[in-house]
Amino acid sequence: MIRVLKKPACKLGLVVKAAILLLAQLPLCDLTASPAAAQVEKDWGLWAPIYFNAPIRKRWWGYLELNPRINNNVQRFDQLLVRPAIGFRFLRNGYVYNGFCWISNYNIPGRIPANEYRIFQQALFNNEWNTRVGKIVITNRTRLEERLSDFVNGCAVRARHQVRGTYTIGKTNWYLAGSNELFINLNSLPTDIKSGFDQNRLYAGIGRNVSKHTSVELGYQWQYVNRIDPVDDLGRSCVMVQIFNNWY
Repeated sequence: MIRVLKKPACKLGLVVKAAILLLAQLPLCDLTASPAAAQVEKDWGLWAPIYFNAPIRKRWWGYLELNPRINNNVQRFDQLLVRPAIGFRFLRNGYVYNGFCWISNYNIPGRIPANEYRIFQQALFNNEWNTRVGKIVITNRTRLEERLSDFVNGCAVRARHQVRGTYTIGKTNWYLAGSNELFINLNSLPTDIKSGFDQNRLYAGIGRNVSKHTSVELGYQWQYVNRIDPVDDLGRSCVMVQIFNNWY
């Protein structure tokens, strides 16, 4: 399979397939354009995640994400996510992970703080191409989450898929980035979780490689959350400041 990827025709086919997959998700980001859509609450946020991904031994990898989030029109510290995981590289460009996520919610009235706990399984594939005008990297990430919390009875199961692309501008250290991530609830829980479309996150940004393994990225994210009626859905604009530490 890896040998086939080296053929130019197949490379082009993979790029086209990834682009089609990304574009197919975009209509879900604009649910507010539908006349039947619910009323949407507007919000602004500032998210500043830091990612670490490094080899431990041979094909084994360690992953850690620290993700503080300020929402409510950037006026209140809302969430802190701590997400460690162990990964295994089973292909040249393919990885599987198993991990745990602890989320502390600081902005739920009467429940301060309220914790959420997630066990997750993840598959990730990186494909990159060096062209005459710059390097292109397409990443597909599929994640399954089993979610427990202090304020929901039962276990909520959610699937999410992200397509992310980066384009290095010529031979510089600057690059453009874009991604789309779709979230689907796989089961329902009384009063709290409804199966089906949960949320979507569409992102665009610009980044700079500050070293061989570290990059800093600034961008904008549109998050649409499908809340259970009669609560209004949420449309949040986020300024994203991200730091990636990767040893791929």
